[in-house]
Amino acid sequence: MNTRTLPRLTQQFEHTTLNTAQITAYLIGIPRYLEAGVYQGVSEKACHYLAYADGVEFWLRRYLAGKPATLHNVFREIRAFLAHDETAARHMILFVLNAVADTMLQNEWYELMKPYNIARKRIQKTFNI
Repeated sequence: MNTRTLPRLTQQFEHTTLNTAQITAYLIGIPRYLEAGVYQGVSEKACHYLAYADGVEFWLRRYLAGKPATLHNVFREIRAFLAHDETAARHMILFVLNAVADTMLQNEWYELMKPYNIARKRIQKTFNI
C-alpha cells in the first residue's frame, strides 16, 4: 500500500470512535490462512487453497481500505481459485467473506460494512456464490 493511502485511510475514520491504529493494522495486514495451515501441517493441496484464500482476503481488505480499483484484484484472485478447484473455491470464498464480516462486527467497525456489502454482493452476483 503506498504512503498516500495511510493518511487517507486515517482521515476516513478520524471523526469516528474507531481505533484507527487497530483498523489500519487489519486492513493493511496480511491474512494468515496459509501460515496457519503450514503450522498445523495440512496437506500441500490444502495449502494451495489457503494461499488462494489469503489472496482473496488480502485484496478485499485493500478494497475496504478505500481502494475501489482493488475489487478487480479480488475478482482476479477468485477467477484463479475457481479455475484451480471450483468446489473448494466456492466454500473457501464464502468462508473468507464471512470471516471478514465477523472481524468487522466483533470489532464494531460498522463504517466498513457498506463497502463490504457492496463487494460481497458483486462477488456473489458475478461468480454465483
